[in-house]
Parts: sequence; structure tokens; C-alpha cells
Amino acid sequence: KEMGNLTTMLEAQSQVLHIKNEVMELLRKEGGQQIAGLQTELQKENIQLKSEMITLKTMIEAQLQTINEKALNIEDVRKKDEETLALRSQLLNMEAELKIEKMSRADIEDMR
Repeated sequence: KEMGNLTTMLEAQSQVLHIKNEVMELLRKEGGQQIAGLQTELQKENIQLKSEMITLKTMIEAQLQTINEKALNIEDVRKKDEETLALRSQLLNMEAELKIEKMSRADIEDMR
């Protein structure tokens, strides 16, 4: 009778071990599916992030182009301001020379 009980216990333990192995295999398969699902999700997010980065890069390049154009315009205005100042300076010098010449003529006429 004890031999029968031991045999029954061994059979039960064998079945439990078999069930544990099946559960472990199912967990491995399910884990693999979950990992594959996560990888797919990560790939989708990666594609979305790359797309967003391209969009941002395009926006930044457009803003840099605008900034460069404004800088060129500012440089043109600065050069024109310098030219205007130089012309004003020449004009003032000419006016001063003209006044000096008029004064000199007046002095000469006064001497006569």
C-alpha cells in the first residue's frame, strides 16, 4: 500500500513538474510576443520622433534663412547710413569752404 502511495505521489509530482514546464513555456512565448509588441511600438515612436525632428529642422532652417536675410538688410542699411554720413560730411565741408571763401572775398573788398 505504501508503494502505491509513493507511486501516486511521484506521478502527482511528475504532473506538477510537467504543468510547471508548460506554464514556463507559455510565459516565454507570451513574453516574446510582448517584447515583439514593444519593439513594434518603439519603432513607431522612433519613426514619429524622426518625422518631428525633420519638421523642427526644416522650421529652424527657415528661421535661420529669415535671420540671415534680415542681417543682410541691416548690413545694407548700415552701409547706406555710412554713405549718407560721408556725403553729409562732404557737404558740410563744402559749405564751410564756401563760407570761408565768401568771408575772404568780403575781407578783400573791405580792404579795398
